[in-house]
Amino acid sequence: MLTNLVNILYMNNPECYYKLNFPVKNWIKEDIDLSWYPSEFPPYDWGEKRIWALQYPPIDKLLSIEAIEFLKDIGYESNVSGPNTANLFRGDPGAHMGIHHDLGAKFSINLCWGSNDSEMIWYRKLVDNPKTYSKPSTTGRPTDYYYPEDLEEVGRSEITVPTLVRTEIPHHVLNHDPINHRWCVTLRNLTYGWSWQQGVDFFKPWISTE
Repeated sequence: MLTNLVNILYMNNPECYYKLNFPVKNWIKEDIDLSWYPSEFPPYDWGEKRIWALQYPPIDKLLSIEAIEFLKDIGYESNVSGPNTANLFRGDPGAHMGIHHDLGAKFSINLCWGSNDSEMIWYRKLVDNPKTYSKPSTTGRPTDYYYPEDLEEVGRSEITVPTLVRTEIPHHVLNHDPINHRWCVTLRNLTYGWSWQQGVDFFKPWISTE
């Protein structure tokens, strides 16, 4: 039983994620400055506090020069809100995100820091048309969220190294750390329109075998 749990937590899962072994010493800038990030965001219209925040900074605010040059060399351009931009999520201490699936890009490259205990969890649907409830996402866009009883967990992982993660199937993030924020840089290429498998094929040379 313990072995199975270790496999779920730390081994590559073809259905959900692959850890990437890029030839880059430091993925995130060593002198990263996040002082520009708003300390708080306005609550939702109905008064609920926003526990997940999102900004779209230029990629060179987050990644090292070495990482940026590597992505250019392999032909992968992050293009979220404009050329060479990235998603930068911040989850409050103890914040749990609702289970949802993303529209647009089918995958992203994620790397997280700050929290001492967080995980990304993926699910499959147990019924063809599971019940959902609507609520604005971090971006404010109306999003359908799933009820856990209609889903089955298929994988989970800490994201402590650059990781190719699947985003078009139900998933969410839990920050179990009661003190620290969870920061996550997400690199998505919305231009290609690749499927999950096409993304896996592109990054196959760097998929970790450990």
